[in-house]
Amino acid sequence: MRGIVSNATKEEITAACIANRAEYVLSFGTGIGSAYYSGEDVKWVYTGLNYLNCVFAVHLSGEGMEQRVEEIMSFYDQRHVCPTWLVNPQDEAGIERMKLEKKLESLGFTQVFEFPAMAVDLKEWERLGWLDHKGEGSTMSSFDPISPAFSLVQVNSAIGLEHWCQLTCAGFHVQKHQLSEYMTLLHSSVEHARFPTHVYIGYWNDKPVCAVSVLEAAGVAGIYWVSTVPQARGRGFATMMMRQLLSRVHAMGYQYATLQSTEMGYSLYRGLGFFDLYRESGYERTGCCR
Repeated sequence: MRGIVSNATKEEITAACIANRAEYVLSFGTGIGSAYYSGEDVKWVYTGLNYLNCVFAVHLSGEGMEQRVEEIMSFYDQRHVCPTWLVNPQDEAGIERMKLEKKLESLGFTQVFEFPAMAVDLKEWERLGWLDHKGEGSTMSSFDPISPAFSLVQVNSAIGLEHWCQLTCAGFHVQKHQLSEYMTLLHSSVEHARFPTHVYIGYWNDKPVCAVSVLEAAGVAGIYWVSTVPQARGRGFATMMMRQLLSRVHAMGYQYATLQSTEMGYSLYRGLGFFDLYRESGYERTGCCR
C-alpha cells in the first residue's frame, strides 16, 4: 500500500496518470534492439521497429529548445524511423508550447490525434456498492448482473501471453504485414516492463473475446490495451471486462485507475464513473507509423 495515491486532488491524480503513462511508454524501449531515454527535459523511446516510437514528457524551453528537438530527430532519422511527439498540459504550455509546435511544424509534423486521459475513484465504487467481490458482477441496479458465461482470466504463462498479444492485435486492427512486429513489441513490453504489468483475457462461454492490461506505477493502476475482437463487439463484453477488472484493481489496494480513451471507448468509461483529467495531443509526420 505504500506510495499508493489516495484521497487526492484532481491535479495530483493527473500527475500520477501522466507518470504512469510515461512508464507504459518507456516499456516499449526495454526489449532487445530497443532503447529509451528518461531525462528531466524529455523522454523518448526507440522500439527498434517502425511502430510506437515516441517522444514525450517534453520540458524544453529557452534558446536551446530548437537544437534539442533537432538532436532528438537526428537520432530517429539516423535509424530511418519517425517518432510521435506526445504533448500534455504538464509539458510545454503557453508561449513555450507554441514554440515547440512551430518547430515541429517546420520539421513536417502536424497534430493528428487528441485523446482524453481519464480516471475513476474506486472508493466511490465501494460507496455505491459497485464492486464485484465474487467475480459474478454487482447486483446493484446501476448495472445489469454480469452473466456467469463471462470470465476474466489473468495470464500467467508464455502461451497465454502470446494469445493475449494476438487478441490485442486483432482488437486494434493491426494489419497483417505489421502483425509479427507488433506481437514482438507487445510481448517484450510486458515481459521487460520496469513496473508490475498484468494482462487479462475475457472469455464468453470459454471463447476469448476481449483483452486488457494493467500497469502498477506512480501510485495508480494504469489501464491499457482495452480491446474486443471485431466479431464480438456490441455485446457488452468490454463493460463486463472493465467491471471485473476494476474490482480486482480495488482488491490490489488502489483507489484510482487511469487510462487514455479512444473516441469509441469514451462513453463506456463515462458510464463506469471515469472523469476527464486532461487531453493528450499527438504530432506526426505525414506517412509515419505509430
